[in-house]
Amino acid sequence: MSVRKKRIRKNCYKNRPARKGAGFRKRFAGCLKLIAGTAMVISMSFMFIFCHDLLTQCDYFKAKDIEVLGHLRLTEHEIVKQAQIYEGENTLSVNLSLTRARLLEHPWIAEAEVSRVLPSKIVVSIKEHKPIAILDLGRNYFINSNGQVFKKWEASDARLVSSNLAVVKGLDYSDLGSKEKPMSAPFGAVMDVLTLGHDNRIPGMKIKTINVDREIGLTLCLYDRIRTVRLGYDDYPKKYDRLKDVFSHLSRNNDSTGIDSVDLNSLSRIVVKPNNTQPPDNKKEV
Repeated sequence: MSVRKKRIRKNCYKNRPARKGAGFRKRFAGCLKLIAGTAMVISMSFMFIFCHDLLTQCDYFKAKDIEVLGHLRLTEHEIVKQAQIYEGENTLSVNLSLTRARLLEHPWIAEAEVSRVLPSKIVVSIKEHKPIAILDLGRNYFINSNGQVFKKWEASDARLVSSNLAVVKGLDYSDLGSKEKPMSAPFGAVMDVLTLGHDNRIPGMKIKTINVDREIGLTLCLYDRIRTVRLGYDDYPKKYDRLKDVFSHLSRNNDSTGIDSVDLNSLSRIVVKPNNTQPPDNKKEV
């Protein structure tokens, strides 16, 4: 029996030697592409800088009109000075966000917006804080209708606000609200009373001071024929309605002597004390 030998085939694959210089050419081409890309970026940057300088220095875009809207207490000059924008300045060179931030740094400005009207106008729109009372915390501060303390009172503010703002006494810094905690109940009561007064619920009534007693509540001292009103806590709309009746009674009877105090702590028992020109025991219950 013959054994057939298996024929061994030769391996036809041969390692071809790498072409000389192929890797160098690839690296060189990559470098050329990188240089070309960098040059393009630099060229475009210079072009943008040139266009920016051309536009921001062009006389066509010089500000010829600066319009100020929304101001009541501050003058246009004060607002423009705070914004640091001036006529003749290029409108495209004005940084709107930075200008708005400058305006909001002013203690009397609550909100601000700045916009361009091309080619030559800048519009500044603001909303001022509206003081509703002065808060006595050892130093006097203005508070607005949101109960926010926005500025310390200074003598220069006398020209901006009415001299008969109510002064709130008896609170301290811990009563003020913050992001972490709401305002205290006594301060909340003060804001309720100030809001009712601001709505002119009793025409002609002007509050001189609001004295806060944490136990018995609020007492008003008025610029009027009624000197003192003891309100206590809660039910302020109803108590104001009863107080309005007392004012109406004085007007109908042409009472020039006035009333020393009205106690509205309890709506079921309202005590009216006439002025000291009458006998001291002359009190009326309503």
